[in-house]
Amino acid sequence: MKSTNYSVKGVFSAAFTATARRQLPGALIAAAVSAIVSVIYALFYCTGYYGYDNDISYGVMMWGSAVLFIAAVYSAISVGVMFNAYFSRRACDYHFAMPFKRSHLYHANFLFGLTAIALLIAVSVAVFSATAGIISAANPEGKVTYIILTAEVLKPLLTLLASLLAGYSACTMCAAVSGKWLQYAVLVFICIFSVPVLLIGVASRINSIWGVMVSLFDFASITPVGVAAMLLKEPADGMCIFMSVVALAECLGMYLAGLLSFKRRKAEIAESGQGGSLIKYLLMALFVASGFLYFGASENLLVTIVTGVITAFVCAALFSAVQVRRKKVFTKKTGVLFGAVTGICLVLTVGIYFSNSSSYVKYVPEADEVESVTITEYDGYDSYNSVSLDYIMQILNGSTAEARRATLTEPQNIQTVVDFHTLAVSDKVIRNTSANGAENVNDLLPAGSENDVPQATTAAVSDPSAVDGVTVNEEDYFIGDRINCSLAYKLKNGRTVYRSYAIKSPDYDLWHQFLAAFKNKEAVMQEDAFAVDINDVLYVEATVYQIVTGEEETSVADQSYVLPAAEWEQIRDVLAEDRTKEEDDVFYYGSATGATLTVCCINPELPEEQKAQLRAMTPKEKYDYVSLAGSDMLSDPKKFPVYPEVGYSVYITVQDENAMHLLQSPETRDSAILTLDLT
Repeated sequence: MKSTNYSVKGVFSAAFTATARRQLPGALIAAAVSAIVSVIYALFYCTGYYGYDNDISYGVMMWGSAVLFIAAVYSAISVGVMFNAYFSRRACDYHFAMPFKRSHLYHANFLFGLTAIALLIAVSVAVFSATAGIISAANPEGKVTYIILTAEVLKPLLTLLASLLAGYSACTMCAAVSGKWLQYAVLVFICIFSVPVLLIGVASRINSIWGVMVSLFDFASITPVGVAAMLLKEPADGMCIFMSVVALAECLGMYLAGLLSFKRRKAEIAESGQGGSLIKYLLMALFVASGFLYFGASENLLVTIVTGVITAFVCAALFSAVQVRRKKVFTKKTGVLFGAVTGICLVLTVGIYFSNSSSYVKYVPEADEVESVTITEYDGYDSYNSVSLDYIMQILNGSTAEARRATLTEPQNIQTVVDFHTLAVSDKVIRNTSANGAENVNDLLPAGSENDVPQATTAAVSDPSAVDGVTVNEEDYFIGDRINCSLAYKLKNGRTVYRSYAIKSPDYDLWHQFLAAFKNKEAVMQEDAFAVDINDVLYVEATVYQIVTGEEETSVADQSYVLPAAEWEQIRDVLAEDRTKEEDDVFYYGSATGATLTVCCINPELPEEQKAQLRAMTPKEKYDYVSLAGSDMLSDPKKFPVYPEVGYSVYITVQDENAMHLLQSPETRDSAILTLDLT
């Protein structure tokens, strides 16, 4: 039956009051739970260690995330409870017969949910602040002053709040078209999780092209789940603003979609869950497409298609089962929808497999077109594949880390990078890397563009035994290793070209060509210790080793002394030249067979006044100042809030003959601030 709605004065107020009366106990319970959690976090993070300043930024971040998680769980449950009356035929008839418009009922439920979330957050903030204040006042060593880096805390928490609102709106929309609890739960699951899986699947299809890889994190960041994952990467402010705007737009869009669907809802949907709806059909399409694309792209087109069709059919069957269509899997409409979605996914898959455009893959700028090139090596994503589940593993394992980076402007160094790039995209390397089947490697690099073209990443893995015209040296130190790198060319015409590669090829000439891009003085001088302004170097701790020959050759510390900053300036220039002459494996892996240096520099976080004070000291005064810094921080943390020194390790090998000779020279030893006894 289709009931008739009536309107009376103050009807919305009456509808909201009725909803609040029923739902207030649950909201208070959620607020109480969040208050308890807030007390626990405050007790754990707000204790002042020395009775003075206490940076609780990280603690506030963790507390805020926990509170928003509680709010998310509460939202999913409370929305189902608020719409529970419409999951029962009798209760549904009763509510639709009341003198309320459908829009009043929907708005009342939606607004109360927002009010409950606001109450939960307000209570949490009040309890956390009060507990922190009590801890500060009760500290026997003096009142604790809390430090919170507001920008670093608010940026992710506000972005999470926006994604929470989008998730809440999604739950409300799903409840508006559901006829029972099971259907509601399934539709929410599909709405929240199928979209990021679908986006990751599309990205993995694109990433099957040699030379192309888009960032899965960036691709999925337009969903609430993707936002939470993206925040673990500490995105830039602009990305947080983008994610917040998208989440709020999604919140508004799903709110309106739910409102329109609820106004047209039929009472017969209750209990059975049957009945067509544009939202249901859209969610089914998302579920089917995400199932088709879940397993990413295999090296074999037929395997990819068969796997995709099977998983898509399973998803369609599960969705139909929730609709209580027991006699047949598909109705005419759902069958057509399944066929259309599967067909689109097939076209996408086949098109991707046969769209390996050489104009993109083979493009390498000419050296004389390049103003500068930045080459970056990355660690850590050898084990990642293109299945959506591995996206979760990436989140748990963290992002890829930079191993080294260099920006090159000298023509001969630019030519070296161009030569490496040319070899990397050669047919020989592509065939060898793709031999015996290629798996995609999910990239964690930020998205880039070449004139608005998505960032490219070579993403193929191979068995090193598959060699096409390449002689493999089994003793090569780089056998089986993958080159993970990105290239950013700044062209003289103002364009920027990005390429990223994860190449595992038995062509070891590629490795040596790759290392040549870093084995030049321009690149070496950009490494941590080498790049520090000499005026910010305090002193250098040096330990020289002696090679002891026995059953096994070992290095034993022979001498140790502290050198002034002026000596580092000499050693740095000589060592930079020596590094360019090292053997490839020694240069890449590093070895402290000759000596170890710790270049101690002024902490960039120090106040400018303290930096100037340190620069004006004599070498011995600098060493003594840093030596006493630990006790000074304990006795007066307000005056000494951060440690004044940061150290960078530098390894010197026996192949660095000139640097070793300079380090062991009588002049260098005589200049030492302090000589340490190693006996």
